[in-house]
Formats: sequence, C-alpha cells, structure tokens
Amino acid sequence: MDLAEAYVKFCLQYLLDNHKEELEYFEAEQVRRAKEEKKPEPEVKLIANLSNVLNAEFHRMTYEEAIKVCMEVFI
Repeated sequence: MDLAEAYVKFCLQYLLDNHKEELEYFEAEQVRRAKEEKKPEPEVKLIANLSNVLNAEFHRMTYEEAIKVCMEVFI
C-alpha cells in the first residue's frame, strides 16, 4: 500500500510541477462548461483538488472492508 500511495502522489506532484499550464486549461474549461450548461462552478477547482489528494493521508482498509463497502454501494 505504501508503494501505491507513493506512486499516486509522485504522479500528482509531477503533473503539478511539469504540466501546470495544461491543468489550468482544464480547470478553466471545467468552469466554462459549467457556465455554458448553467450549472454552478465547481466548489473545489481541479488544481486545488489534486493538491488536496497530494497532501492527504490515504485511507487504508482490509480487502474484506473494501468488499463490504462495495457491496453497500453497488447492491
């Protein structure tokens, strides 16, 4: 689990460090589409959302706990 968490965080950090312009474009596009569809703007913008994931602790659960959650959600 530690390796998977580290890899996801590495990928997010890489995006934020090396592709900020593209992320800003997608963020602006997200806002533009919301306005076009007459929906409210997203409360948390894309870059802030990625940063939140990067800085958050990942929730850990056993395989059995994950199956229970999936069963509750999908059944």
